[in-house]
Amino acid sequence: MANEDPIAAAALIVAGLKKAGIDFVATLPDEKMLEVIREVEKNRELKHVPLCREVEGLGICAGIRKLAIRY
Repeated sequence: MANEDPIAAAALIVAGLKKAGIDFVATLPDEKMLEVIREVEKNRELKHVPLCREVEGLGICAGIRKLAIRY
C-alpha cells in the first residue's frame, strides 16, 4: 500500500470504518493521516471531532461510549 494513492487509501479506510459500524471518529492532527482526516470530514455519515490533545479524546470517547450516544 506504500505506493497507493493516499486519497484512494483514505477512502478505503473510511469505507472500512463505516462497514464496521463506526459512526463517531475523533482525530488528532497528523501529517501522515491528513487524507484520512479529510475523508472523515467529508463523510456525512460519520460524526467527526477534531482534537488538540490525546487526553481530550479519552474523555470525549469515553463519554460517548458510556452514554451510548449515537449521531
